[in-house]
Amino acid sequence: MFDRSFRRALPGAFLALALLSQPASGQVTSDRRMFFKPYKPSETEVLQRATSLAIGNLAWESVTVSEVKKVKGQIKWTATTRSNKYFCTADPDGQNSACERP
Repeated sequence: MFDRSFRRALPGAFLALALLSQPASGQVTSDRRMFFKPYKPSETEVLQRATSLAIGNLAWESVTVSEVKKVKGQIKWTATTRSNKYFCTADPDGQNSACERP
């Protein structure tokens, strides 16, 4: 139905249309800033990922984080998966995580 060059140019046309629909230069709206804003994970997501790495063979999306505490330069939290509960610790940036079952 469409030739190959048209299909190749279509995504670029949509991007150009989105950029052209913005106000004139000097008038940057919050929508434009959000369009180019880099993704930063939340603190809960960092703990979910640290838990899945420590346990292994687990999707981070299936971890529920609760009872987060900061003790002696480490973060401690309770992680719940579909079938188990874990007590986890990690560095403040989420590195060097370890989890154990009660």
